[in-house]
Amino acid sequence: MYAQFNLKGLPVAFYSEDIHGSLTLLVVVNGAEIDAYDVPSEIEKEVVNDDGSISIQKVPNPDYAPPVPQCESVANPDCKIPADAIEISQEDYMAYVNEPGMWCRSADGQRVAVVPEITPAEARAAKLADLAAYRFTIETAGIAVNGVTVSTDRESQAMLTGAWVRAQQAPEGLIDWKGITGWVQIDKATVEALAAAVGAHVQGCFSAERRHAEAIAALPDDLQMIEAYDYSSGWPIS
Repeated sequence: MYAQFNLKGLPVAFYSEDIHGSLTLLVVVNGAEIDAYDVPSEIEKEVVNDDGSISIQKVPNPDYAPPVPQCESVANPDCKIPADAIEISQEDYMAYVNEPGMWCRSADGQRVAVVPEITPAEARAAKLADLAAYRFTIETAGIAVNGVTVSTDRESQAMLTGAWVRAQQAPEGLIDWKGITGWVQIDKATVEALAAAVGAHVQGCFSAERRHAEAIAALPDDLQMIEAYDYSSGWPIS
């Protein structure tokens, strides 16, 4: 089997030597020599019969050695298979025919699965989703406040908000707080400082995401530019 492929490696036509003709033909190149060979395969010879008579019989000629046909392969002028068609295996042919659009031919001649092309809009949406995931990672990675590591995951943010509300209700009281390094008691001022630091960190993360999201939205519909955009700068330091 033979196939033509487009620039993307997708098959566009198939050909068979059984249907479209053999690519080559075998041609005898010493035909003139064979035609000119005139040594007979048999010769006449006198033979003495049992009764003593002599008769003429034909026997094999020991000098008979006709030229052996010599052939060479030449292009078949009647073949309908295009010159740029590429020979493929029966297995590849069946895959191309039974699963159209699913397989293509790689630069090194292998049958490989087609990687779906994405549009600039799809690439932009994927970049924004990656950006949001990146922001969430930094947002919830924790921060250092006065040398103390403070968790900033969503649960810790909610707990700190509750502690801040409690501190406003009972400003003279102490709050039992379980930090990364263990239990501590914190007063109103400490709660407010932690809440302010965590709030600034979270807001800084969302502000950075917004700046990058607006920059991504402003990019032209160029797939390479969108995929190459680097959003790793301009984030709060954890």
